[in-house]
Amino acid sequence: MSTPIGPPEEEKKYYGVFNEKGDPRGFYISDIYTPEKDGSRNAKIPKEAIEITRQVWWDLLEGQPLAQYHDGKVTMTGDPPIERPPEDLFGDVKSKISELMVAMAELKEEIKQLKEKK
Repeated sequence: MSTPIGPPEEEKKYYGVFNEKGDPRGFYISDIYTPEKDGSRNAKIPKEAIEITRQVWWDLLEGQPLAQYHDGKVTMTGDPPIERPPEDLFGDVKSKISELMVAMAELKEEIKQLKEKK
C-alpha cells in the first residue's frame, strides 16, 4: 500500500555507486527513481549501481566521511579524527629545556672540579 509520500519502507529499494576504494559516490532510492512499467529498475539509475539494504545506506550516510562499502559490509576507514592539541603546546619543550639546563649546570660543576684538581 502506498502512502502520500511514497511506497512503504519495506517496498523501497536502495542502490549505491562506489569507487574502487568503496567510497560512496551516489545513492538512488526507488521512491524517487520509480521502477519502469515492467518492474525493472529505473533507467536513470546507473548500471554500476548495486542494490544495498536500507541499513547499509543509513550506515554509509551516518559514517561520512570515513564509511566505505566492502563485500556487503560497511567499514570505517580513512584518516582518524584530528586530536585536540594539548592545552600547553610547548610544555614538553619547556620540560626538556629545563632538563638540559640542569644537565649543563652539572657538567659545568664537573669541569670546574676537574680544573681545580690539575
